[in-house]
Amino acid sequence: MDPTAHRRQLDQLCERLAAEFAAHIPAGRVLRIVHRADRLVATAASDAADALALCEAVARGLLDDHAADLVTTPLDHRRSVADLGERLVAEYGPVVPAGRVLRMVHRADRLVAPIAVSGPDALALCEALARRLIRDHAAAGRHGPQDGRGAARATVRPERQAGAGRVAPLRR
Repeated sequence: MDPTAHRRQLDQLCERLAAEFAAHIPAGRVLRIVHRADRLVATAASDAADALALCEAVARGLLDDHAADLVTTPLDHRRSVADLGERLVAEYGPVVPAGRVLRMVHRADRLVAPIAVSGPDALALCEALARRLIRDHAAAGRHGPQDGRGAARATVRPERQAGAGRVAPLRR
C-alpha cells in the first residue's frame, strides 16, 4: 500500500477512535497514541491490512489504559499534585528548571501510587519523594542559577574555563 493510502486510513482510524474516546481523552492525545501504535506495529505486520488491524488493536489497548488511569485518578488528587508541583517550582526555581521539577513531581506521584492508600497519605509521600529527587538533582550541580524563566544563565564552570584542559609541557 502506498504511503498516502496508509496515511488516509490512519487518519480515519484516528477520527473513529477520537469520537469513541471523546468523553475521556482529548483528540490530540488520541492522535498521538494512534501514531505511536502505528510506529510500534510497522515492523511486526506482514501486509497493510494486518498493519492497520494491529495498529487499531494496540491503539485501543493504549487508549483503554489511558482512560482507565484518568478515571481511577480522582480529579482532586490530580489538582493536589499540580498544586504541589507549583509550590515546588516556586521553592526550587532558583536552582532547578521548572520543567524538571514538574517531571520529578509527577514521577514521584507515579512511584507512590501503588504504595499509598488514601489521598493525604499519597500526597505527603509524593511530596517527600519529589523533594528528595529534586534535592539530589540540585546537589549533582547540573544547573546554574536560574533567571526566572527556567533557563540556566550562562555560567562557566572552573574546569571548563579557557586553558583549564591544557597541561603544561614537562620540563626536563
